[in-house]
Order: sequence, then C-alpha cells, then structure tokens
Amino acid sequence: MKILGYYNDDQYPIKDITHTRFTARAIIVNDGRFAFVSIQGEDDFGIRDHIETIGGGIEDGESAEDTIVRECLEEAGLQVKIKDFLGVVVDHYHLIQRQTISYFYLVNVISIKEQTDRTELEKTLMGEVLWLSEEESLEMLDKPVDKVGRLIQRRDKIAFQEAIRMLEG
Repeated sequence: MKILGYYNDDQYPIKDITHTRFTARAIIVNDGRFAFVSIQGEDDFGIRDHIETIGGGIEDGESAEDTIVRECLEEAGLQVKIKDFLGVVVDHYHLIQRQTISYFYLVNVISIKEQTDRTELEKTLMGEVLWLSEEESLEMLDKPVDKVGRLIQRRDKIAFQEAIRMLEG
C-alpha cells in the first residue's frame, strides 16, 4: 500500500490519540476540471472556511471503493467510476484526539445529478461543488485560511499532486 503522507497535527495543542477513523476520498476529474466542495461554518474544529475533497467515513461492511461511490453521490450528486487507487494519507487531529486513515482514489464522472443526499451536519457545512482547473486547485490548496483548513488541505494537496502525476504519466 502506497503511503502518500503521514501528518501530525501542528495547529492544535497535543493530546493523546484515542481512536482511528477510516475514510475514502476522491480526486474527481471531469473534462479536465477537478471537483472540490466548499466548507464553511462551525463544528468541533471551530470556524471553517476551506475547500475539501469529496469523501467520508467507511461504514461497517463497506469497502473503500463502495464508500467513494456512495459519498460522491451523497455529497455532490455525482455518479462516478473509480479509475485508480492513489494511496493513503494518515493524519493526527489532536483537537478531536483522532487518527484518520484516508484512502484516496482518482475517479471519473459518469453523470451529474442535481440532487444530493447530505447529512444534516453536511448541509450546514458544505457549500457548492467547485470545478477547478489544475492551477486553480493548487492555488486554493495552498491558501488555507483557518487551522483545520491547513490540516485538511495539506492532506488533500498531496493526494491531488499524486493524481496529477498519474494523469500525466
């Protein structure tokens, strides 16, 4: 298994990690543009204002690949097909005492639906799906404005760069 990155939280005071969450996240490409979701609002991390890859927690009995398909449809209304496995990013989040292991995939869009099926929390935090060029994506991933944005965008940037290498290769 390819490890893309291992990141320790450098934004919040150090606390012991008490649990692990497994997630699957997508670098979504369609017609040369990449999908990210705008995150704005407040949660356990405080005020949030950043972009993020689409994805979420792997549920019991679900594969990472199944999670990708489900999350893309729920969060963005996108039916997708997995193209390649990119690798894993391991993050520690001291504020919530969690280690997150994220499986990243490169995916292509099959179809776009107008309707999403977001959870109540997702409805309060998630804004529109942004379709960005490679340059726009890198520019936004390099400019986090809040603490959690720095952690999230660091994770997403390393996977995005791997996706670009794979697409160019």
